[in-house]
Amino acid sequence: MCPQVRKSESVQSNGHAKTAKVGPGLTLLDIFSGVKLLLPSGVDDFAKLRRYFVAYDGDLVADYYAASATHTLADNREDEDEGGGRAQRVTSDWIGKCIRKRRVVAPC
Repeated sequence: MCPQVRKSESVQSNGHAKTAKVGPGLTLLDIFSGVKLLLPSGVDDFAKLRRYFVAYDGDLVADYYAASATHTLADNREDEDEGGGRAQRVTSDWIGKCIRKRRVVAPC
């Protein structure tokens, strides 16, 4: 069995915090808090990667805000020109590794 971990999100309409539950008694960790990822729409498994990254509290950055990204997903050398120069280059496997380790790990 997985340990019960709580994830809180503030509700802006009334100012109260609520717990985002994922199934019977389970919640997700805030693994990607503070991580802003530029995820190109042409990458393989885009929908799956987006779903997992956002579910674990990551922020996706639109192409026109690429300079504000802290991380850029680049599966091959052709994609490395995308994103800001200061963003760390990561692969799609990096998202899975972070989730398995339950923390943000160094880019591959």
